[in-house]
Amino acid sequence: MSGGEARSAGDDAGRPCYVYMVRCADGSLYTGVTSDVRRRLAEHLGRTSRAARYTRSHRVEALAMLWKTPCRRVALSLEWHIHHSTRAQKERLVRHPSTAAALVDGRCHTVPSNWRRAYWEAARAL
Repeated sequence: MSGGEARSAGDDAGRPCYVYMVRCADGSLYTGVTSDVRRRLAEHLGRTSRAARYTRSHRVEALAMLWKTPCRRVALSLEWHIHHSTRAQKERLVRHPSTAAALVDGRCHTVPSNWRRAYWEAARAL
C-alpha cells in the first residue's frame, strides 16, 4: 500500500485523506496517499525506512500538488487514476489540479498553494 500506511480502505471512512504528488530531483513525480501530510512528507525527505522505496532512491525536492478527499477510499481511487496516467497527464494535473475532481466524481478539491507551502516547510523543519 502506498503512503506507508498499512490500513484497509474502510478504516478511515469518515476521515479526510490527502493525495499528494512530489517532484523528485530527476524530475519524476511520485504519488501517494496519507492522512498526515506533514509526517508523510518528512518521511520522504528523511529517506528513512518509512519512506517509499521510490523516494529513498529518488530525492524529493518539492510538493508538486495536494488534493483533499473526504475519505481514504476516494483518495485511493484518485491515486489509482494518477498511477495509471501517462507522464504528460500527470504534468497536466499539476498545471490544472482542479481537473482531478473529474477522476473521482467531484469528491476531491485542490489544497490552496499557501497551505501546500506551509505543509512543505513544516515537513522540512522536522
